Amino acid sequence: MTPDSGDLRVFGKNPAMSGMLHQKRIGYIFQDEHIEKEIPLSVMDVISVGRMGMRGIFKRLNKIDKYAIETAMKEVGIYTLKDRPAGFLSGGEQRKVSIAREISREVEIVLLDEILMNLDPVSQMEINNLISKIYRKYELTIIFVTHLLHYLPDGINRIIALKDGKVFWEGKPHELNIAILTELYGCPKEALKRYVGTFKI
Repeated sequence: MTPDSGDLRVFGKNPAMSGMLHQKRIGYIFQDEHIEKEIPLSVMDVISVGRMGMRGIFKRLNKIDKYAIETAMKEVGIYTLKDRPAGFLSGGEQRKVSIAREISREVEIVLLDEILMNLDPVSQMEINNLISKIYRKYELTIIFVTHLLHYLPDGINRIIALKDGKVFWEGKPHELNIAILTELYGCPKEALKRYVGTFKI
């Protein structure tokens, strides 16, 4: 998509002009990446799709690809599930499959779009811990979109708050306060505290 205004650069180049070269370096996990039960794909099959996208859809995976896939599954703790039908996994397990798929691709930037939605609190914390672990180990750039401020992963060093399609506030996590959030969400301070929960500002 062409920007309405300004100049967009990713890896120092215009992504609209560089096409697949950029796509191979960027991972993306959808808000609701549900795998249908009727589709007979195993966990390993789903993760293998990521590597196939790098090599070309009609090329066979080699030893390097298979090693990357197995390493990614072990990294997120789903190696024992590799032969399980992916459509029958829990929501948290399916998120781990998606994360493993992007790790196996050896991407440099990962976009996470509300990936904690529709998960129970235990799974939300588990996925956040996994994100923090991956961030530190692989030194990825992670763009984490969320409304759940009480479940922010460790390691976040920059927050951008959007309102009505524009940047409302930008800064470091320790600079964010209740006054800013109250104005951002347009709700009373006490109601906001109930929503934010135990999140420490």
